[in-house]
Amino acid sequence: FYEDTPAIDDDPEPITEFPAFSFVLADLHPHLMALPYALLALGIAWLLATLPGTGWREPATLARAIIAGGVLGALYAMNSWDLPSYLAVAALALLFGPNGRALGDRVRLLGIVAGAAILLWSPFILRFESPTAANTSAAAESLDGIPVVGGVLASIAGYTGERTSPGEYLGFFGFFYVVAIILIVATAWSRRDGETDPIMLRGAIVTGALVVLGALLLPAPLLLLCGLPIVLIVLLIDRDPRFSLANVALGLLAVAFGLSLIPEFFYILDVFSNRMNTIFKVYYQVWVLMALATALAIAALWTALNRSLLTRVALPAFIALILAAGLIYPAVAAYQWLEWRSPEREWQGVDGLAYLAGSNPDERAAITWLWENAGADDVLLAAGGCEWDLNVGRTAAATGIPTIIGWGGGHEGAWHLGRPDFRAEMDQRLEDISALYASRPQALIDQYGVTLIYVGRSELGQDGTSEPDPGCATGPFEGIDDPSFPGSGWELAFDQGDAKVFRRSG
Repeated sequence: FYEDTPAIDDDPEPITEFPAFSFVLADLHPHLMALPYALLALGIAWLLATLPGTGWREPATLARAIIAGGVLGALYAMNSWDLPSYLAVAALALLFGPNGRALGDRVRLLGIVAGAAILLWSPFILRFESPTAANTSAAAESLDGIPVVGGVLASIAGYTGERTSPGEYLGFFGFFYVVAIILIVATAWSRRDGETDPIMLRGAIVTGALVVLGALLLPAPLLLLCGLPIVLIVLLIDRDPRFSLANVALGLLAVAFGLSLIPEFFYILDVFSNRMNTIFKVYYQVWVLMALATALAIAALWTALNRSLLTRVALPAFIALILAAGLIYPAVAAYQWLEWRSPEREWQGVDGLAYLAGSNPDERAAITWLWENAGADDVLLAAGGCEWDLNVGRTAAATGIPTIIGWGGGHEGAWHLGRPDFRAEMDQRLEDISALYASRPQALIDQYGVTLIYVGRSELGQDGTSEPDPGCATGPFEGIDDPSFPGSGWELAFDQGDAKVFRRSG
């Protein structure tokens, strides 16, 4: 999971983000905020596996299938990476779970679930602009024209670079992997007298041989590390397909291993133009699936191995040691993160604007005023652009009031990669901000619906910026220090020190 970055040639950058790190970082990106819904999706999979009744036309069954599809479809709106993976888990649960239905009925219910996921969220899906870029192949050009999914399909690229090594993979998922192998071995031993379908056995032997051959020729070590366990899991479930704790854990592990293999061969073309983001998002799903599967596996192992004194002592001791070691990270990492970010600052709780009380109390007071006085239809004119500039876009971000543009650059551009004209639109908005501060043209005011004008340090050119940046619309803006600013049609609504807010009259 090391990948070259465009900025640093031949310098591998590790992709090692996992949920606890995201919480410590307070990284409120979709992959983190969608975690509770990902767990809900796994609950939906359990519901589909154990649907009551026999007929697929029963109203209660149809209602459950439609609701399940609606819940799963929500993942596409929250974090589009999640829908294919968790829909696949739900499909496997419905097709192979113990709901007592014929295969044809299961397939029909799966169609209803998938249809509901698409139809109930069609207003979003039809307007969603995928932040991907199509590759240059002829096949991609034809795929790009398919409605809804064409853009994503056209952005799939093959990966032929250096692949993930066993050390890198086990460094990330080592504990889960050890428990998975123990569960596979223990389950194989307990089912050693069971019968395997001859066709399934021959297929497994051929598949295993191809996996070994591919791992050696490519080379792709993860084919061995993840491919062979998948083959063994399929054989074990075929030998005893009952809906048991061990089988649920094995099924989740098989999906997790399968997901781990995807970025070894394919990735999504996005603003980074490499497989970094694909590994990041897929491994996040693998982490969730492996964590849940490991908890179930431990319970299954405890049930199967608690006959001897050794296993009754060794297994709990091993698990307690791992849990204790894992609990060290959140405490130590949170302390180190806060010490690095603010070594001289007192702990301020979870107030993300507490630092303004010392560095810019006037802006903090203006933000508080906006919280209390701005309406749902207000639009705020403020400095914009300037990627990573903490002084730009803060008033809008902190209050939720729309502005003409916040941060520009990578953050906006990355989410509009499918629109070649978007860069020109951002540049135009930067020009419009300067024009609005300079002369307040009525056409631009009406175009953006501006009702509030903010004047702070960034707008006055007092935030320490020394060099003009073409990607920024910051002060000092023309005429902003004129006592008559902003002229007729506006009234001063808030005034404290370096911060002012003007409201459009009427």
